[in-house]
Amino acid sequence: MIEASAALLALVLVVFWFHGATLGTSWCCDDPQILLHAARHSPWSYFFDPVVWRSLVPFSFTPWLTWSYDLDLKL
Repeated sequence: MIEASAALLALVLVVFWFHGATLGTSWCCDDPQILLHAARHSPWSYFFDPVVWRSLVPFSFTPWLTWSYDLDLKL
């Protein structure tokens, strides 16, 4: 039991050593707008209604981005 706990702690420390800096960049720039867009619209509308998906990014079709935020919101 102690060996397993020590191994888990060592693994967590190694992961944070290599990837800890990315924790500071998890919420940035346009993330609140994308989350708000996901909360306001249904997946059907941001996949199939051009007015809705253009309200987020008018020059690019990005429903998968909104859908990923919608999944996060539901979780």
